[in-house]
Amino acid sequence: MRNGCRSLDSLCSLGKFDEAWRWTEVAEELSTSDDVSSQMRWRQVRAKLHAHRGDDSEAERLGRDAVSLARETDMLNWHGNALADLADVLAQAGRSADAAAELDRAISLYRRKGNVVSAARAELRLSELRAAAPSGG
Repeated sequence: MRNGCRSLDSLCSLGKFDEAWRWTEVAEELSTSDDVSSQMRWRQVRAKLHAHRGDDSEAERLGRDAVSLARETDMLNWHGNALADLADVLAQAGRSADAAAELDRAISLYRRKGNVVSAARAELRLSELRAAAPSGG
């Protein structure tokens, strides 16, 4: 299920949102409760899909659920990814300051793991968020 969950992001990147939604349902149905990475990933992708649809509260709930699952593991990269996805959801909802806080947490985890590529990617996103934020906020 792990590779299938990665392809969910690819579908979103390609704008195939309906197909991605269907595959999150398959992932939810097929992933076992002890397969934490799959449980996290379908929630992360579905959170982004809800955000795309404008359902900010459900997007945030799913994103935070994924972060909570990640917090219970020692998988620093997966935890960082969940935080970065939550940041995307919050940014799309117009909550730049909250998104920046989640990206800061993700960057910290990536650095602890030694994942310089993901840390740099999150740092770039953080600088973009800060540059786009209105003055004083």
